Amino acid sequence: FAGQLMERLQLLFDAGIQVHTQIVCCPGYNDGEILAKSFHDLYAQYPNVLTMAVVPVGTTKHREHLTQLATFTKEQAAEVVEQVTAWQERCRKETGKTFIYLGDEFYLLAEKPFPPTEWYDGFPQLENGIGLTANFMLEWDEALAQMQSFHPAEPAVIPVGEGAYRVLEPLMTKLNSQFGSEHRFVPVPNSFFGGKVNVTGLLTGSDILANVQDKKIILPDVVLNNDKLFLDDMSLAQFKERYHGKVEIAKGAKELLHLLLER
Repeated sequence: FAGQLMERLQLLFDAGIQVHTQIVCCPGYNDGEILAKSFHDLYAQYPNVLTMAVVPVGTTKHREHLTQLATFTKEQAAEVVEQVTAWQERCRKETGKTFIYLGDEFYLLAEKPFPPTEWYDGFPQLENGIGLTANFMLEWDEALAQMQSFHPAEPAVIPVGEGAYRVLEPLMTKLNSQFGSEHRFVPVPNSFFGGKVNVTGLLTGSDILANVQDKKIILPDVVLNNDKLFLDDMSLAQFKERYHGKVEIAKGAKELLHLLLER
């Protein structure tokens, strides 16, 4: 029923309901001119449509008898960033809001800088992966500024997705230099899903165990659901039984820094 989407959205608007939207962008299907049409159609409904997120399609190794889907190349991702940046500038001039936001993966893949923090307008689509990295870096800088009298805790490793590692590793290098600590972010390949899946939130307990052992480990809370299960159904209790070191969990940059540094 995708062809009836705008009609169905209008039913919500008529009822006084505002919506946040998300496009899963697939090269050759709904990028380029189709993405432009999607933007113009949804932006014309602002503020009934509050935001529009665009995330790249992700594929796993578990694809059989399905429509062929390609993932974005570095060059294609850069084209999307350039295209959307122009729309963002227009929206901010006209409404004071960015309106359309790109998933972190586009900037990481294109090796382009993230937009200024204020362009995320308070991160309304954070749970959809929009601005996760920028929000983490902002929280890290703000928390670190208040911890100058702290000293390093026991050396720890923090497993992260391969996509985020390139951005996060310099933060840890600077922290270690400043405090004399020996902490590390560890990029973990996603063997469970395979394909081009490289985000932290989709790491599994088995993949983390296969790549990290012995030292104190601090798990990002995004790898666990509310039942303390990883995506491969391993429980946190099972993980702790199989891990050879101390296990802690951090929600966000502030909690992580308080585990890495102590008074």
